Amino acid sequence: MEKQISKLLREHPKVTAKIQEAFITKLVASIDKDKMPEDFQEFVKSQTMEESRLAEIVKSAPHSLFNVFDEEGIYISIIYQDEVGFVWDMGHPYENPSIPFNTRLQAEKKAIFRAFEILEDKLNPTKDEEKEEKS
Repeated sequence: MEKQISKLLREHPKVTAKIQEAFITKLVASIDKDKMPEDFQEFVKSQTMEESRLAEIVKSAPHSLFNVFDEEGIYISIIYQDEVGFVWDMGHPYENPSIPFNTRLQAEKKAIFRAFEILEDKLNPTKDEEKEEKS
């Protein structure tokens, strides 16, 4: 799974950067600005999250990334269906519900992989959009 996650992060650089920025922003917001020197606050803002740390989040706590996707209009729902298991759904226009998984964590991971693809596509303009912007 680690290799798949590393590949996911490398193949979706804009999403990876957006997630890193979101986590650093949360970290900066958690700092008591009255007690921390300004230069330390600036230092924290300049940091990036290592790929290995982000990979661990995707592996162990994919649910913690849902807010980043929510902010982009990609809403992930994990639903338990009796006698079937856990399925993920992103709703129209993105996806129909997934195949069932035995655990919530499995469903969350698969949903995150698909959300990375959707958001990367959203963040990368198509060739037609690039032409319109240049006109």
